[in-house]
Order: sequence, then structure tokens, then C-alpha cells
Amino acid sequence: MTKPKNKKRSVFTYKNFNNILMSSSVFNTLKKFREKKQVSRYFDLSSFDLSTLEQIRNNINSNDFGENKVIKYTKDVSENNNIVSESDILVQIELNHYINAIILNSFLNNLYKKLRNDTILERPVKNEIWNSITSHLHNYSPTLEHKLNNDFFKCYFVGRYNHFRSFSDFIIKRSRVNRVLKSIYFETLHSFKSVLVYLNWDIAEINKIYQCALTGLYFRFGSTSTFYENIEPKFLLNHIEKENLSLFVGNKGFNNLYVCNPIALGTQTLGYSKLNEGQVVKCFYISSKKTIVFENDSETLEKYPSINLTSNNNRLRSYQYKIVDGLPYAQLPYEKNKQDNLYLGVELEVNKSNRASKNIIKRLEEEILSGTAICKSDGSLGNNGLEINIVPMTLAYAKYTDYWYKFEKNVRDHLFSYRDKKTGLHVHVPKHLFTKYQIGLIGQFLNLKDNFDYVCSIAGRDLEHDTTFAKTEPRHDLKYFAFNDPERYSVLNTDLSKTIEFRLFKGNISATTIYRYLEFTHALCIFAKSNSMNMRTHHKDFIKWVSLNKSDYPILNRFHLTSIEKKTVNTRKVESFKVQFNKRFRNISFSVPTLRLAEPLKIRRVRAIRTRENIPLAYQTTTTTTNER
Repeated sequence: MTKPKNKKRSVFTYKNFNNILMSSSVFNTLKKFREKKQVSRYFDLSSFDLSTLEQIRNNINSNDFGENKVIKYTKDVSENNNIVSESDILVQIELNHYINAIILNSFLNNLYKKLRNDTILERPVKNEIWNSITSHLHNYSPTLEHKLNNDFFKCYFVGRYNHFRSFSDFIIKRSRVNRVLKSIYFETLHSFKSVLVYLNWDIAEINKIYQCALTGLYFRFGSTSTFYENIEPKFLLNHIEKENLSLFVGNKGFNNLYVCNPIALGTQTLGYSKLNEGQVVKCFYISSKKTIVFENDSETLEKYPSINLTSNNNRLRSYQYKIVDGLPYAQLPYEKNKQDNLYLGVELEVNKSNRASKNIIKRLEEEILSGTAICKSDGSLGNNGLEINIVPMTLAYAKYTDYWYKFEKNVRDHLFSYRDKKTGLHVHVPKHLFTKYQIGLIGQFLNLKDNFDYVCSIAGRDLEHDTTFAKTEPRHDLKYFAFNDPERYSVLNTDLSKTIEFRLFKGNISATTIYRYLEFTHALCIFAKSNSMNMRTHHKDFIKWVSLNKSDYPILNRFHLTSIEKKTVNTRKVESFKVQFNKRFRNISFSVPTLRLAEPLKIRRVRAIRTRENIPLAYQTTTTTTNER
């Protein structure tokens, strides 16, 4: 049996790369990081031999890096920092900052050459570009006519202490309007990728260093967030083209993209092409996909809906909180025109039963009514009471999803409402859908003396004695509503700016009863908006109209026959609307998105780098450790 041969370690000889300022020492520093799989390590000054010894000495004198414990002296150095050789000092190098320094130092050199040789751009334009870049990189070279003052050592420490935040803002904005700048920067980044390819170095896998797609710079694990992860690339490409943005990922493609956390968190913004307008593009966290996208990428946000509202940890929300500020409206895919949809926003007052689970509020928001409701406090209900606010929802959505049947099934052992005289159910509809005349017709119908018994039966309460929160007034006729808004506690509250509020209904958790309320509200609104109603505001005319449209209002029509007209009805009791919808749409299924409360963006903690206190005199025998492998 022959002994297997030991696998030989790959030896990478020093190589020059186009558009990248490199030396054998810099190349060996990168190889050492690759070999040791570290993110931080001490090296002597030869790793910065792209700067002169004089530049290094001046930087140490002016910035006093030694106090930051990133510089160790291997022997006594006088107060004048009389550095004689490269071995006099060891510098703690962090890989991501070192890579960024290599890229930006090379970029500055490439831009300098390009602008000096350019014969198309006017001199003031070239000088403006150059001065902007040098100011963001803290490099002092007054004009392009002066000799380039490249200082790699200073570039590294500028990046270490401010992460090139100023440069990142600048390159994102300017690359949208300046093709020369963009092309040179992209070529520099692409050239550094060739260094990684030559070294066969998967820097993300080995060292947990990731490239930001929007700035092109490299960041440690924990300093980046995923970008358009598990989202079709076409959405990103369409938005990039639309906004004239740049992705500096080279040949990496559009999988496994990352952005640095300042951009992900919105503390760093991306300016529009027209810089003088001051408009910005921000990023947005899609909790449903757990990734970062552009905030104004409507195509992606429509395809992958998400919400902003986060968990309230089983506590009631403030009564003043508006549900539309945190949750999207609910409609079926074919109901796309939001301005024309007749939404029904429900406020249901309930009480917790003795058998209610301790976390019923959390379950309501995050499980039972996930992404479509919030639980608010209501002082009129006592300690066990709460108000459930449902998002503005179309009647078709509420029926197609069997929304209220599922609600009743999950809460009947935990909540009650009908037994408490104080509870009610209010329905809001969009005010902009109705003219003053149509609102008057609805108001006259609900307040008409001849309709009182009918309205009470529909509402499930005696509106004269049971409550002071839903008052009827026979004097509130069509003429009254033309010039007045009744008080807040009227059966129809028209004093709100955006909605009309139906306040007549008794609180209930029965799905059939709630659907009756919603069908009545919807039917009365459509009846008022159609020519069928006109001045006919008597309930008998309305009952006839509902009968003609019984396919749209089956529960309300059944209630009319059995409770109002006292007829025997042989139709099957409605317990689900799926059969009805499947028949109407010929078994066409809709992909109704399921929403959950948003999970806040969790920023991974960047672990501190541990370094040994006792540093040997020779860096070749020195190793430093890191928690991050």
C-alpha cells in the first residue's frame, strides 16, 4: 500500500496588475491574510512601502496612532519618532481597511493619469473633479499640474477611523452623472477582483469580508446586510436603470449582494442624478424577504409586499395610533385601483373572557389576524376591554379569504362582545367616493323614522335605549346633511376628514353577524351611489334592491327573508364564500399575499478583535487572534 502524497501548498509569486498599485510587500501581506484566515494581524512597515518612510514618520507625528493601540514600537524611539528601519514599528492591520486603502490609493492614481491626459473635458471641470476626490480622501495635491502626493499609509488610517463614509456618499452620487469617474472607479475595482482571482481567494468564505454593491468597498461580517436576496434580478436591474444607479460588483453578478449598514439603516442616503435638487434615494427593509431593497422601488414592493409595523409584545397600542400608518390595505389582486375601491375599515370592541390566554393580544396581531389588524386600548371598556382595528379591506377580500369565519373560530374561547352593552362595531368607508348628495341619502336612510325598527334589527341593538354612542335623529334628513355634519356620536358620523363612519352596529364576534354588518354597509353605499336609490330612502325599497343583487349580498338577503319578512328559506346557511367565488370566477385562484408583522432589521454584531499584548520583535513570528473565522 503506497502512502498518499501530501498536497503541496500553492505558491503565488508576486505579480503586477493593471490599474492597481502593488508592491511585493503589499502582495505578501494579502497572501498572509489568506493563509491565516484572519481579519486582523500585526505587520511591520514594509506592508506600507507604497508610502515613503518620511510620509509614515510625518503621519505618526501628526496623528499619534500609537495611543490607539494599533501601533507597537519594537524598540525605543525618540520623541521625534526617529524611525530608521521598517522593523522599528509594528502596525495592526485590519484586512477590510487595508483592501479599501489599496483600491482607493490606486483609484486616485488612475484618476490622476486619466484627467491629466484627457483632452475633452475643460480644465475647470477636471480641477473640480480632482479637488472633490482629494478632499474626500484627505489627499493634498492642489491641482493636476502638481505632482501626485499618494500616501498609502494615510489612506489606510483615514479608512480605519471614518470608514470612507464621505467618499462613499460622493462616489454614489457622482457616478450617476460622471461617466469618466464611474468607469475609472469600476475598472479599479475590477482590477482588484483579478488579484483575488489570481490568489484563488474567496474572501467572503475564508475571511468573512463582503463587498458593498453600492459603494464597491469591503466590510467585515456584521457590517453589511443582504441586498435584494432571493428577489428576481430583473427588479433590481430595472430600478438601477431607472434611477441611473451603479452596482460595483464586477463579474459577481446579482446573487449574494450586500450593502453596508449605514445604507441599510438609512443613515447614509443616495443622491439623485440632479444633485442640486437635494432629493435622495433611501433603502428599505422588506421583512417578508428579510433583505434590503430601494425604498422607491415600487415594482419590487408590489411583488413582495411588506409592512412597517413591528410587534408590541402583547401590549395594547395607543388609542391614537392609526392603523393605516403601519399596515397596507387588503384587496384581491384584480382590485388594483386603490382610489376606486370601496374599503371597509372595521373597529370592533371586545372583552377578554376568563379563559383568554395571557398572550391573546400578541396572538391576535401576529397569528390570528396577522398583518391585517392591531389591538388598541379603549377607556370606555374597562381593564379587560380592547378595540381591534382591521385594515381598510374590500368586501371581496373579506369573503374570498373567509376572514371573519377564521376570526370567530380562533377567538370564540378568548373574547366576547355581544354580552357587554358598551361594546360596538364601527365601519369606516372612504369619504372621497361619495358626493354630498349621496352622503345625505345614506344619512336620511339611517335616521328616517319609518326605518327605525329595520335599522335596529340590522344593527342588533335598540338604538333608542341601549347606547348613547349611536344616536338617530329623524330631523337629520337630506337637507340637513347638505349643510351640516352631525355630532360624533350620531349613527352616521360624517365629521371625519377622510372617512364616513357607520356607528350603529352592536359588538359581536359571530362571523355571520359581522358579514351581515359589512354587506349592509356595502349595499347601502352602492345603493346610494346608483341611480336606483335617488330619493327612495325607505327600507322596503332597499330590501327589494338587495333581493335583486342577492348573489353579492347572500347573508343580508337571507336575514331580510328570515327576520324581516318572516319567511321560511330553504337555502343552505353560508359558512364559507369559497364555493361562491370559485363559481363566479370559474375556479380562477388568486395568490393573496399573507402578511406578518415586520421583523426589525437585525444588525449582526461586529466582534471586537483581540490582539496579544506581548508583541515579538520580529513580525514573522507574531500571530494575532480573532474571534471571527
